[in-house]
Amino acid sequence: MEFPQLRHSSSTAQILSPLYTLPLGQNTLNMIELRDYLGRTALQLAVLGEHYDCIQLLLEKSRMDVIEEGLLHAIKTENVKICDMFLGHPVYSNPRSRLQLDFHHSYYEQEDNSSSFAPDITPVVLAAQCNNFDIVHMLIQKGFTIATPHNYFCFCTECYNHKNFDRVVHSKSRLNAYRGLASTAYLSLSCDDPIHAAFELSRSLQKLAEREKEHKNEYRGLSEKCKNFAVDLLDQCRTHEEVMAALHGGTDTRDLLRIKMAIRYEQKKFIAHASCQEHLASMWYAGASWFQHQNFPIKLVLVPLGILFIPVTAIVYVFLPYSRIGKILKSPFMKFMNYICSYTAFLVLLFLGTQLSSFKSVHLFNGTEGVVNGLIMFYVLGMFWAECKQLWEEGVKGYFSQMWNYMDITMLALYTAGYSTEGVIYTKTRGLVAADNLIHGDAHWVPTKAGE
Repeated sequence: MEFPQLRHSSSTAQILSPLYTLPLGQNTLNMIELRDYLGRTALQLAVLGEHYDCIQLLLEKSRMDVIEEGLLHAIKTENVKICDMFLGHPVYSNPRSRLQLDFHHSYYEQEDNSSSFAPDITPVVLAAQCNNFDIVHMLIQKGFTIATPHNYFCFCTECYNHKNFDRVVHSKSRLNAYRGLASTAYLSLSCDDPIHAAFELSRSLQKLAEREKEHKNEYRGLSEKCKNFAVDLLDQCRTHEEVMAALHGGTDTRDLLRIKMAIRYEQKKFIAHASCQEHLASMWYAGASWFQHQNFPIKLVLVPLGILFIPVTAIVYVFLPYSRIGKILKSPFMKFMNYICSYTAFLVLLFLGTQLSSFKSVHLFNGTEGVVNGLIMFYVLGMFWAECKQLWEEGVKGYFSQMWNYMDITMLALYTAGYSTEGVIYTKTRGLVAADNLIHGDAHWVPTKAGE
């Protein structure tokens, strides 16, 4: 907005200069509170003209609501010195006066149209929307905060009355609050863990974009802004130590809690960042960096060799976990390779078990087929223990939020049901072997499958 009469600071000074000679009284206070044809008070004119002496004088003689509106104009012009003068006023140090100012920003104060700002626009909301770090820092030090709006489907008395009073104003006030919360300055200065706060706010805004259709684009833009904020923080990291601090939050660098959090909140840009990928690669090949630079044929040959050495690696991993080889086997890449080799051996055993079960001259738990079936059941027990361990580490909610775990549960249930059925049938029919041998005339026949 352009202010014609403020183009020359001298003209503004001529307007405000009589204030120095006015005697203090009720008439003087009324004159100070008068507004021009644009609805601006003398204090606002002094702020816009950057007349510091006039501002100091008017602050001593103005009402609280006039001071509050003057502070909003000072924040809008992003004049840090004037904002500091306003915040030094006793009205912002007295708790009782602060309560009166909060009432001035009441949701139902819609009748006074002389103000240039909506009633829900508080100083910290406006400063956050302007993204001025210095002013936001001063306001936070004075105790100003932005309250997070209630849930969209909240049916408390406050939300119910707001919606009945004016649904449009209620929707815009929520949007203004989220604009302040999503500010880079407010996220950086008000949160102990800005990256975590950005992740949570981004997901909340993404959900609001699907619920509040009338402001869908605005909420999506704010959600994208929070995602970019986390990525920009990662861009500021210049050394490996800073990257570690950003990715792990100062906790144990061996865990991946921050990265798991980013995956859970669907922060694709954060995960795809070069620093994050480089750190993941260094953790992935920890202890086995030589494998990263090998050719594909060499990598392919290592899988059969790994299958042959599964018993050895398993014994070392269980009984010698702190040895040099045990530490190498604990690296994510070696765990992955061992899992591939182990699962490949499991598939080979399933194939052998299927082929051997086609001959009726063999027993279910005796001979070669007995060895194969025993190894298969040993693998199934190991898979069952791995799922129990994963359930314990991730919790019930986290475990069942991953769809592939349902496939693992179904697979283990089918294996368990199949071998349990065959085991029960084999046990029940074992006492009838002699009679079945006389009937069939085959001394080696024993029922091995449920269909037999």
